[in-house]
Amino acid sequence: MNPYKPPGLNRLQRMQFLVKMAAVVSTVSPVIHATAQEVANPDVTTLPRNKVVATISVGQGPNAIAVSPDSSEVFVGCVTSGDVYAINAITNSVIASVPVGTSPTGAALSKDGATGYLSNLTARTVTVVGTGSGNIVATLTVGTTPEYLAISPDGTQVWVPNTGSTK
Repeated sequence: MNPYKPPGLNRLQRMQFLVKMAAVVSTVSPVIHATAQEVANPDVTTLPRNKVVATISVGQGPNAIAVSPDSSEVFVGCVTSGDVYAINAITNSVIASVPVGTSPTGAALSKDGATGYLSNLTARTVTVVGTGSGNIVATLTVGTTPEYLAISPDGTQVWVPNTGSTK
């Protein structure tokens, strides 16, 4: 059974389920790093066999996920506990955790992997973290309910969509 395509759901229900889950495919090895708020810990799943090879303990409500450009680290934001975990993608072990704010729901990394960005839904902020040091570099106030993040293709901007806001 595919754990990311629950049986008995119609197409709309499957799409709603997938919206609640974030998955990032590694460019170095054929694995998927996935989180879902309804699941306590992120899974590492091999492709194409679709077999869970590791489950990694992190904070409460893992939701946001990003993979470093070299695929050596995975960053998981936990919406309930308000922290981000850095995971070594080779050993599947947690190497650091940093409190980032209230309800981190989106994660993105700079093109060089040196800076992480987490959108904090209920705090209406974006936390900027230096990935090497684990230090918070800045906390930026943004519009109402920032849910996700994306880095522009040229790497010069961070885009933060806000639900219920015109900012």
